[in-house]
Amino acid sequence: MIYPSTHLRSLWRRISIFISLVVLLASSGMGWRPAQALTPDAPALLRLDLPDQQALSDLAGQGLNVYAQFQTPTGGVVLLLAVSPAQRDQLARRGYRSILLEREPSQDELYQLGGEPEKIEQAGQFARLLYIQDRQAVARLTPEQLERAAGLGLRCQLLTPLPLIAPLPDRMPNLPASITPDLFIQLMLDQVSADTLYHYVGDLSGEWPVTIAGEPYTIATRYSKSDVPIKKATRFAHDHLQSLGLPVDYHTYLLDGVEKRNVVADQTGLTQPERIFLLVAHLDSTSQSQFRMTLAPGADDNASGSAGLMMAADILTQYQFGCTIRYLLVTGEEQGMIGSYYYAQEAAARGDDIEAVLNLDMIAYDAIGAPTLELHTRYPGQSAPDLPIANLFTDVISAYGLDLDPEILQDYETFSDHKRFWDVGYPAILAIEDWEDFTPYYHTVNDRLSSLNMGYYTEFVKAALGTMAHMGCLLKGQLSGTVTNAATGDPIPGALVTAWYDPTHFVSATTLGDGAYQLPLLQGSYDVSASAPTYQGDNALGVQVLTSQVTEVDFSLQPCMIVRNVFFSFSPAAPGTGETVTFTASADGTQPLEYIWDFGDGSSGSGLVVTHSYATTGSYTVRLTVQNSCSSQDMYKAVPVGAFIAYLPFISHLAQLP
Repeated sequence: MIYPSTHLRSLWRRISIFISLVVLLASSGMGWRPAQALTPDAPALLRLDLPDQQALSDLAGQGLNVYAQFQTPTGGVVLLLAVSPAQRDQLARRGYRSILLEREPSQDELYQLGGEPEKIEQAGQFARLLYIQDRQAVARLTPEQLERAAGLGLRCQLLTPLPLIAPLPDRMPNLPASITPDLFIQLMLDQVSADTLYHYVGDLSGEWPVTIAGEPYTIATRYSKSDVPIKKATRFAHDHLQSLGLPVDYHTYLLDGVEKRNVVADQTGLTQPERIFLLVAHLDSTSQSQFRMTLAPGADDNASGSAGLMMAADILTQYQFGCTIRYLLVTGEEQGMIGSYYYAQEAAARGDDIEAVLNLDMIAYDAIGAPTLELHTRYPGQSAPDLPIANLFTDVISAYGLDLDPEILQDYETFSDHKRFWDVGYPAILAIEDWEDFTPYYHTVNDRLSSLNMGYYTEFVKAALGTMAHMGCLLKGQLSGTVTNAATGDPIPGALVTAWYDPTHFVSATTLGDGAYQLPLLQGSYDVSASAPTYQGDNALGVQVLTSQVTEVDFSLQPCMIVRNVFFSFSPAAPGTGETVTFTASADGTQPLEYIWDFGDGSSGSGLVVTHSYATTGSYTVRLTVQNSCSSQDMYKAVPVGAFIAYLPFISHLAQLP
């Protein structure tokens, strides 16, 4: 669902983009020009506008390094390229026109900024904005400017030039168009524990020591350019996933010439393993430049997403799925989504059939008590592959009554690892906390466990878990059979068949006109019952259901005459206190009949004939319940006890005399 506020934001962003671009071009004195018109020997940062994604294929393989790649609302592509003079000449010879953004790029690092347009405009007062699109901009920032931008509430993503890769055709995920609550997925959600999430985030954000390779270690930072800390963090995540029985690998890549690693584990599907659904979160963290090597707790950004992934794996691995669920914890996100860039590129090159990517990034901060979350897709017209994922996420929230308010934003938000999967044609969404209630501790040493809203966070993880469970082809066996009349052999329509998963959870179905029923069940042992009006019920205990198999259980129910003509008498008619009263019952109906007595003084009994005595005088209402296997019926009578009660009619008569 797209909210009306999204359209208003989009209009304001487009106006801001136009004004900023005019100011930028006017201040530089440059507009569109051929690339060869630049100073021949100067390095350059160029903006290259392409008509569509297909045009990228023509440029891929030319050795071009891209700082940033944006799609426009109209389907075009904008590249920010770092090019040599020879590359500029080659682009010009091939007819490409470019905008010069920097003739001689400064030594300051290039960042992508994200936030509300007015915040980006404020950043433009102290930093040079090289490109603006919607809630995003690109700027050169000194360390001081970086801290000022973060202080405005802007998200700041370091940009690193990476080789341009050719996109693959967009895939369309095969996801359910709508869902209904599933008992077993509800049981999964019930396992999501706020206490466990709290513990996992504390483990990852250095609140206490953890055990890694048999030794205590405190993960005080997960900064990707660190050495020991990021190795320890990835080893900790690796060992956690491995402890669940998953095959786990390190996926390696180079960051500034140093080998770094992502952590990847597959829960391989049993029937359609080639279909892959990917849950991703970035494990790395950062903080102010003077601290990040030794202290960057990153509780919200992004221990929250990583711990959510770990908890989802804890639960999903208890169940069997037809499709493959892949868990991916990436590093290098804070350096420009480097780890996910190389992983997505290699997955595409292998031909991995990744149908959907759910990226969890910053999912635990909520200060205002309005549980809003954002689901980001590509622009309208380009987001068709992404929308089924976002819609499923919102459907899970609705179906399971989660205390969350999801907002789907078709805004091409590129600030996290889902962007790298878009670039190679994989459907993906970013699930993130409300931008208007964004953590004020972003990229600081104060992004600590104590700042998180655990109630909001727990609901967010439940939504993510439910989305993956509904995506992953949850495997069930089938219990089926017929329910018939034992006397005639005729089918019994409308009979209720119930399979008990445990004493408090069950799945039921009613028989069709031919007496047949079907129940999809997870693998396990069930106690199954069948019942119908005017029939004696029947049970089958310890029925074994196996995944992807049909278990047949038929029921033959004996006809049952309902209980009727219930009556009882008692003697004596006016008993005294302590005197024995004999109660005698009668009723019609299919045997056996059970007689249950409530004597009205807190005592009870059972049987066709029973005795009871009353300790005090009074009038007691006695209830008799007669039941058999198909029905029950009650009868009530008042029993006067004691001399005073016995003479009440006579006293009443005297009171009416003249």
